[in-house]
Amino acid sequence: MYNIIFALDLNCAQAVIAALLFRRAETRRKTRSGDAPDFLAYVSRFIAMLMGRYLLEEMGLSRGSLNHRNFDAARSLVEQNLEKYIYQAQIKIEEVLALLLANQERTLQRLSATFRREDLVLLLK
Repeated sequence: MYNIIFALDLNCAQAVIAALLFRRAETRRKTRSGDAPDFLAYVSRFIAMLMGRYLLEEMGLSRGSLNHRNFDAARSLVEQNLEKYIYQAQIKIEEVLALLLANQERTLQRLSATFRREDLVLLLK
């Protein structure tokens, strides 16, 4: 997976924004409130991935277009829209879980296993 994650075309701006998004998602996971979705303990990476997609869509960019020239604008949008991006990501994850766990009891064990499934990643892409 290293060669996929750290592709040759990955630049510093992309890596920093990805780390920022992941840190924000991890902070949300660690400080979740009692009314947080039950899956929140398992989804930091998925939320960060979706937040990155929402950021790029809002900026009208592809991943390869995020660079040092638009880095400050991207970072500013992350800070301004953090709650919106997280909320959108949670809604998307809930939709995908409803598909994958239809007619199944939703236990923490099943949730944990679901977030290791390849089909979950494919549905979120």
